[in-house]
Amino acid sequence: MPLSWAHGEEEAEQQGQPGAVSDEEEEEEEEEEEEEEEEEEEEEEEEAEQQEEEEEEEQEEQEQPCEGQPGAVTVDE
Repeated sequence: MPLSWAHGEEEAEQQGQPGAVSDEEEEEEEEEEEEEEEEEEEEEEEEAEQQEEEEEEEQEEQEQPCEGQPGAVTVDE
């Protein structure tokens, strides 16, 4: 590492900035973090949708039991 880099980092640290990070690097990191957050949100939404679908299916099964099952309600009754 050239001395100028080390000096620049020391200066940046003294100003309260850990390491001299360029704006471009910061922007790239922020974009990556945003993309990761979006992916996580999408996954959570998909999981929530799946759970809702499963719950709906369970409710439908409970409401419409097959004929011949104990507890099945027929039109005759």
